[in-house]
Amino acid sequence: MEKNLIKYDLKKMFNILIIFYILSIILGGIARIFAIFDNITFFNILKIIFASLNYAVWGNIIVHTFVQIIMRFNKNFYGDESYLTHTLPVTKIQLLISKYISSLIVVLSSILVLLLSVFIMFYSKENMVNLKAMLDASVSGFNISATTFVILIAITLFTQICAIISMSFAGVVIGKRFNIKKNIKSLIFIFAFYISSIILTLIFAILMAMCMGNVGMLFSNEISSSLLIGLLILAIVCYVLYAIIFFFITKWQFEKGVNVD
Repeated sequence: MEKNLIKYDLKKMFNILIIFYILSIILGGIARIFAIFDNITFFNILKIIFASLNYAVWGNIIVHTFVQIIMRFNKNFYGDESYLTHTLPVTKIQLLISKYISSLIVVLSSILVLLLSVFIMFYSKENMVNLKAMLDASVSGFNISATTFVILIAITLFTQICAIISMSFAGVVIGKRFNIKKNIKSLIFIFAFYISSIILTLIFAILMAMCMGNVGMLFSNEISSSLLIGLLILAIVCYVLYAIIFFFITKWQFEKGVNVD
């Protein structure tokens, strides 16, 4: 049953996102073709136009990915589809897990499409050399390799996405418990959870820097390798905790009952 729920959610979300995915790949390909002749002014202008359009599409992919996740959660549990959803022979925890899995699949799909589109537009041996040089320069002076740095950044972003999904679901569930202006209150809760998590993470970062005797580095142009690695690991731990805490908050509120619109 969970597999069917995930497939159904993915189908609904990809119905919209697939349009942006295809546009991103096509626009990236067109911009790349015109880039071959960018020594000609007319083609260079066309390259800039199509590249700019693709940047707009990238923004839409990022926004619509999270919008679709929240809309599917809201519609499936509180909208027109809720009457069927809540009569399915599955537990509340199974419903929530299916939503988390489908959401992560959609997020990863959007990331892969964005990376593919970037690759199509910008890949060249020269750009790869420049990228490697930039990464090496970014970690120069730190006791860390560029590969390790990229991996830590990637894990940090992934755990942050997991935390945002958990906060979004918790915000919707809590906001829907009110009698009026449910959607607005849900958005307010989501925003409040996210801002609170940022503030709390910053407080933890300052405390950690104080314990290491490097608090001044947080507000300077230089940072030690130990503090940099420590901050990235701290961010990962914090986001994992936020994801878990808000998951159980969602589960707790969800199991209290659902007020269907």
